[in-house]
Amino acid sequence: MEKCIVWYTLSLKQNMKKIGTWLLLGSMLFLLWVLGNVSIPDGTNGQVAVFYNDTAYQREIENALSSAGSQFAFKEYEDEAAVYKAVEKGEVECGFVFTDDFDDGIEDGDWDAIIRCYTTPFSTKTEVAKENMFAALYPIYSQWLLIETEDEIYRVPDEERLVELLEENKANLGEDLILSIEEVRVEVDGQDEVMVEEPNLYPMQGLVELFVLLAMLLAAGVYAQKETAQIASALLIKEKSRFRYINIISNGTLIAVAGTIAILCSSASRGIGIELLSMFCVLTLGGIFVLGFSKLFRNHLTYLSWVVTFVICFVLFRFGVAGYIAF
Repeated sequence: MEKCIVWYTLSLKQNMKKIGTWLLLGSMLFLLWVLGNVSIPDGTNGQVAVFYNDTAYQREIENALSSAGSQFAFKEYEDEAAVYKAVEKGEVECGFVFTDDFDDGIEDGDWDAIIRCYTTPFSTKTEVAKENMFAALYPIYSQWLLIETEDEIYRVPDEERLVELLEENKANLGEDLILSIEEVRVEVDGQDEVMVEEPNLYPMQGLVELFVLLAMLLAAGVYAQKETAQIASALLIKEKSRFRYINIISNGTLIAVAGTIAILCSSASRGIGIELLSMFCVLTLGGIFVLGFSKLFRNHLTYLSWVVTFVICFVLFRFGVAGYIAF
């Protein structure tokens, strides 16, 4: 055991002197920083940001949105900048901002561009959210249209008639008088099995795992074996594999430690215990895999080509990309 600790310590010190180790570490930390600062909206996100801008119709629109039975939850924000930031960070599916001339636009009948909609290329349900907003504005539009056209229809203005028309209009908007649809629920066999929750892929953890395995694969390469060949030649046959295994995991240690610290400092952390145990398993079990994998190839170029193949396969399946490929 003492001999293994000495091997591990010396190999770790030697690894820390290599420029390639620090380049690999720097690349990993840079990608972790990029991954931690890029937010892709969740496909199941039902939050929609709204800034009403103190419009006189705010309460009416709020009530219409809340009582519509929509899949969205419309959340009020204090200003336009907050809506923009929420959409940018992926906290909401999209955002609606009522402009300064919203009230004037309604009263003047100029409904063009009185609401701005903030969205991103990753948003998938913006058009549905727009329909919900239109449905909330429709009673206001219907009332305005009735007031504007009452004189044209009846030729002679009549206040009492207009009040009756508005009351009738209000009643119609609150009832299914125009079209009533009977809903029939269809029971599906095995419907409990249909609703499968998508697993959390933990992309930051996957990125660190990839770099740890890559560091160990490079350390187990044909050229890397030549660096330790002199030491290995002085060992007994049963100690050579143990020495190579320790050398492999020592090359992945620095990457694993730095990656774990970065994850623990981020919001993606699953807890210090889980992260440490997970990285320990990656090092120990990954080292066994790399040791066996490296013994399959004697040619340097062949080995590197298979390392590239392994990295591609790891990315496809570890990050769930393979699910988008039709086999």
